[in-house]
Amino acid sequence: MFTAPLKVELFILFRREFPMLSGLFQPMHLIVILVIVLIIVGPGKLPQLGTDLAKGIKSFKRGIAELKDEENATPVKHEANKTPIEHKEEKTP
Repeated sequence: MFTAPLKVELFILFRREFPMLSGLFQPMHLIVILVIVLIIVGPGKLPQLGTDLAKGIKSFKRGIAELKDEENATPVKHEANKTPIEHKEEKTP
């Protein structure tokens, strides 16, 4: 999608514009987040939480795929794209 030099430039720009987010996903931060989730949810409900999260992601992906299929399958002709002759034909019975 992006070339390597462009990725580097985007990374540098991101670090310059959002310095507080530059080291967000370090291993220690992820461990702290996991511990907080375990305290809030509890170890018994953690598998159910993972299952529900996976179902939500699958449903989201399925919805996006359906929207893309609908978009590709049915061409929509908007009013702005019609010629004046097409407008007259629709108005007359």
